[in-house]
Amino acid sequence: MQTLADYERTLHALLAADGSSGGSGSPGGAVRRRITFIMDGIDHLDDYSDCCDLLVSWLPSQLPLNIKVILTLRNSDQLDLLRSRLPESAFHQVQHFSIK
Repeated sequence: MQTLADYERTLHALLAADGSSGGSGSPGGAVRRRITFIMDGIDHLDDYSDCCDLLVSWLPSQLPLNIKVILTLRNSDQLDLLRSRLPESAFHQVQHFSIK
């Protein structure tokens, strides 16, 4: 994948295949499979300069309980913008790894 639009299409296809439409539960108590959608290194994507606006425009503000989205990126202005638009509970900072 090279753009956030690629990730958008894939996530929406997963949501549709799972029967999830962005709600917070399962209709009728049906059990759904767990989905973890990982977007690693989004700061390396072709359209990274528009990252924040693109993510906020298509990523649901509340995902179904069975779906988790993990984004990884380096500290940047885009990360600061995301932090200003999403609740702090949506973030977990991981320390740099080093091999010695």
